[in-house]
Amino acid sequence: LWNMLWDMAEEYGQPGEAGQARHSALDAAIRHIAAHGHEELTVPAVAKAAGVSEPHLLRLFRQSLGMTIAGYIRQHRMELARNLLIHTTKPVKAVAREVGLPDLQHFYKTVRREYGLTPIGLRQGKSRRVHA
Repeated sequence: LWNMLWDMAEEYGQPGEAGQARHSALDAAIRHIAAHGHEELTVPAVAKAAGVSEPHLLRLFRQSLGMTIAGYIRQHRMELARNLLIHTTKPVKAVAREVGLPDLQHFYKTVRREYGLTPIGLRQGKSRRVHA
């Protein structure tokens, strides 16, 4: 269900600049990331799935989304992790595996860097960020 929702959000959200349709290779890359985000993803594998060269795909990500492919993968994984932590009772270790970050220490560090909270804190809705 989550993958279907992500696919729909990716397909129907975020048009290119000035409301134009995104490049088909970018859409193919995003679909590949959504479908295989729980696996180890590399830029060459994503570029191959999209049918373009790595430099071209990197340029498409920067121009259209303002980020690198690795940044997009990280953001995708963290959004999925956040949703799973907040809306399910799955153990943190299971969530980490499901989003493609099976090393629990790395998962905790990545969630803390992204949200300023541990996965458990995020699940409980406790904010530990210092607001300026």
